[in-house]
Formats: sequence, C-alpha cells, structure tokens
Amino acid sequence: MKLVRPLLGLVVVAALLGLAWKHFFPSDEEQVRRTLNQLAATVTIPPERKTSRMLLAMDRFRSYFTPNVQVIVDIPGEGHHTFEDRDELMSVYQAAWSKLSDVKVEFLDIVVKTGPENAATVDLTAKATQPGQKDFLFQEFKFDLAKKDGDWRVTHIEPIKVLKPLKDK
Repeated sequence: MKLVRPLLGLVVVAALLGLAWKHFFPSDEEQVRRTLNQLAATVTIPPERKTSRMLLAMDRFRSYFTPNVQVIVDIPGEGHHTFEDRDELMSVYQAAWSKLSDVKVEFLDIVVKTGPENAATVDLTAKATQPGQKDFLFQEFKFDLAKKDGDWRVTHIEPIKVLKPLKDK
C-alpha cells in the first residue's frame, strides 16, 4: 500500500508532463490541424458585420496563405473558378464579407500527411451553414501547406472529385 501512492503520483506527474509537452511542442500534424481550424474560424462570417472586425479578419485571413497561393473551387450554380494569388483571394473574401452574414465554416474529417521539407497535404471536408437555412454546403478539398518562418501556410487548394463518371466500354 505504501508503494501504490508514490507510483500513482508518479504516473499522474508523467501524464501531466506529457500533456504539457504536447501543448507547448506540438507535432507538425497537430500544428497543421490547429492552423486549419483557425482558418475555418477566420472564414466564418459573424451576423454583425462591423468594419473593424472585418479588417481584423482580413489581416488574419491573409496570414494563412502564401503570396502565390492557387485556389480552385467548384461552386454549385456558379461553376469552376481558379484564384491565382493571395490578392485575388483577398478580394473574394472581402466581397463575401460585404454580401453575406452569419455563415459558419467548419473543416471536418481532417487527414494530415506530413512530408519532407516542411510540406503537408491535407484532405478534409468543408461545411458551410447559415442559421435558419435547411441547406448547407459540403465540399471535399485537398490542401497543400508549407512551413514558412515557423508557421504553416496554404500553398494550394483544390476540390476532390468524389464521384467519377463511368467510362463507356
């Protein structure tokens, strides 16, 4: 009995040290997940659209992308479009802020594959919803990220085609 308490205390201390280590020194995979979750929170447009809040969100949004980012999207009813750099992407984001309100964006089913030379590829499902609306948008994407100056930045985004057409034989 005298040995159980010190051993239990040692196990608790080791677990706490492990959690602290993971929090302060996360793996590349965990850093990528955090970055993407923060990006989703930044892309979310609140119900009240104050100019000061928009400027802060725009600055945060810019920081998640490399200057030469390429983003390919397929928007239902709008079609296929490619954004060739961060400035073009920023213009679209600013237009969304002025036209939309109360849009919540979430990234689900995040699968991170880290590679050599500070690169990562992520498959995820983006979900966009508006309160009071029955419809919502689901789209699967592939994100490529690179670690620049200690932070993960998005370099490329493209939709994943889930269903492929059957070929005639």
